[in-house]
Amino acid sequence: MSETTFTPNSFNKGRFTIESSGDSRAFSLNPNDIKDTKGMGYASFDVPGISHPILQAGSGSERVISFTLRLDGDVGYRGIRRAQRRVRTRNLVGHSVIDEILWYRQFVYTEGNARLGLPGAQPEVILFSFGTLYQGTRCVMRRCDYAGLQWSSTLEPTRGDLTIELVEKILSTVLRSSIWAAGTNQGF
Repeated sequence: MSETTFTPNSFNKGRFTIESSGDSRAFSLNPNDIKDTKGMGYASFDVPGISHPILQAGSGSERVISFTLRLDGDVGYRGIRRAQRRVRTRNLVGHSVIDEILWYRQFVYTEGNARLGLPGAQPEVILFSFGTLYQGTRCVMRRCDYAGLQWSSTLEPTRGDLTIELVEKILSTVLRSSIWAAGTNQGF
């Protein structure tokens, strides 16, 4: 696993970094809205003689981060960052929306098959960065839905939307006090 460090405001576009390789890709266009959902389950116990039940914390639900990326062949991404060099995509004039769809969609597949006992059945961990709130948040991609909006005369997509749903992948439990302590120093 490669070590990746993030400094707040080090880039002005959202980005995914593949944790295992360090390869990264900035979003062509930043999303307009990001939805970040996290919940907590409580058990309710009735106690005779008091007006309300007692609540006992159960388990937290998974944290889900979702947004829509607009893909546009005129303002698209033109390469991936690897180590200190830039690798071009196959289309140097304009940009291929197909390349971008396939790059993001790869994360909803695995390399192996757990049912057959093959290695690599774990989803790829990606680090999601966007502004100061999300600085290398470890996630796996749950969904990557594409909706085509415009097509060329050869029926190549030239514009579209990718709706992405990420699930946070934590290394250890997160305490309430650690969220508040993070404050403005780092993202959570």
